[in-house]
Amino acid sequence: MAETLGAFGFVLYWFLKGVTMDAELPFRTEKRSSVIGFITVIIPLICGSLTFRYRERRGDSSILRMEYRLIIFLQSISAFTSIDTLLKDLQIKHSEFGRIALSGAMVTDMLAFGVTFFNAIYYEKLYGFMQTVGFCLFVVVMICVVRPAMYWVIKQTPEGRPVKDFYLYSIFGIAFACFTFFNKVIHLFGPAGSFVFGLTVPNGYPLGTTLIQKFESFNLGSILPLFGSLTMMQVDLLRLFKESGDLIRMEGQIYEVISFILLVNTTKFVVTTITAYAFKMPLRDSFALALVLSNKGIFELAYYTYAVELKVRTIKLFYIYLKSEELVYFHKN
Repeated sequence: MAETLGAFGFVLYWFLKGVTMDAELPFRTEKRSSVIGFITVIIPLICGSLTFRYRERRGDSSILRMEYRLIIFLQSISAFTSIDTLLKDLQIKHSEFGRIALSGAMVTDMLAFGVTFFNAIYYEKLYGFMQTVGFCLFVVVMICVVRPAMYWVIKQTPEGRPVKDFYLYSIFGIAFACFTFFNKVIHLFGPAGSFVFGLTVPNGYPLGTTLIQKFESFNLGSILPLFGSLTMMQVDLLRLFKESGDLIRMEGQIYEVISFILLVNTTKFVVTTITAYAFKMPLRDSFALALVLSNKGIFELAYYTYAVELKVRTIKLFYIYLKSEELVYFHKN
């Protein structure tokens, strides 16, 4: 029951993040943010892939190719939901720095979708192609059917009056239907479907604002914490501490994973700093932007959990990854 509630809260969290985001933001992104977002993904992806191939040729790799690809992918991207939450907590979301960071994160998310579908088509051929077609059709329906329907709901709401609960709960139900479509029909990360649907909801008054006011505080305060706590309960800390000696001896899976994550994260941090500074951002702001875009949050936690459930990644590597993220955080700070 608690696990179901936690998953429910996570899907709702993604939907509401989509609602708060301006769907037209990617089309208004300035050149600086686009280039920073592009480079901060592509260079770590290339560096991680070359390092893995080098380890594989030497026979030093004890981790599956799919597991390496997951690590490279999640360490290279800057998930919009994680960056948005961090900037909101720091109260700099609406500053110029915040807009650059959010625009860069949005570019990385768009690239992440592109990389996902490229890999699906390259490795899974027809099945990957069908996934891509399913996603494209979903986006077309969102733009051509659902978005106009949202504006119709707004027109049905008299000025100064609240949106009817029937419309709100219908939207709420559709968000979970989109999750099911992504998860069960086209077999992609389910919450992404709710997020894309949330983008179709016009942000601001009356519809977007009402949804946020009605559900966000309750979700963040009561339901979503269950997801984080129940996920962390899968971590076998005793076993991890027993194997931490391998890290000191620079051998074993724990050393392999942590060293690889540090390599990709350091590459991402350095190239982001250099790129931002090249666009005449102050060095201090360039460092800060690199830290923000290297931030990992609930999205990465959920995606690794999703990978474990699909048996793409083992539970052992899952808890090694969580410990690695702690080491990366302290390394940067």
